[in-house]
Amino acid sequence: MFRAQPFDICINCSGSANVSDSFKNPNKDFEQNVIHVQRILEAIRRHNPDCHYINLSSAAVYGNTAQLPIQENQRTQAISPYGYHKKLAEDLCKQFTELYDLKTCPLRIFSAYGPGLKKQLFWDLFKKASKSEITLHGSGNETRDFIYIEDLEQQIDLACLHSNWHADIINCANGKQTRIADVVATFTHLLDWHGTITYTEKNRKGDPTFLLF
Repeated sequence: MFRAQPFDICINCSGSANVSDSFKNPNKDFEQNVIHVQRILEAIRRHNPDCHYINLSSAAVYGNTAQLPIQENQRTQAISPYGYHKKLAEDLCKQFTELYDLKTCPLRIFSAYGPGLKKQLFWDLFKKASKSEITLHGSGNETRDFIYIEDLEQQIDLACLHSNWHADIINCANGKQTRIADVVATFTHLLDWHGTITYTEKNRKGDPTFLLF
């Protein structure tokens, strides 16, 4: 592709984005989130070295951090294969920038949501709202930083315009810590759903407790 057509910017939105599946199928997750990134970067290096490259990383690289709000220079401590693999992809960006002078920029995406997303909390709530009882993982006191897809698109656009392209890490979030129980209450109210919410009091493997940019 890069040999046939020169590009100004490549924004890589491909790859796996399933923490639970990364535990079950770590090889598949590694292939999609690390090997594919290496192949794209190598193709750019060989055929289109002027192309700027943005890789969508994840806040999963931070793991369970006690330091809030999360800053880009904080120590990463992933707690899932998915988080580790996203960090490896960031390291690849840095490698190709430092060794081959490619222009790269990894973006760490927090909890993105919006129309068409058929997974994660909002989709899970929507599916379960057909019944009178909803059971959710955790305690409800966990927090996330939710970013609407159109705001994320704007952040990607800003990165394209203003990144220094030295493999600089940029957090993409809205900057507000939101408790899961509060999100659930708002969502069910908007659906005019009246039923019982039950929390398992057990977090899924790989899910952080607090996450705030």
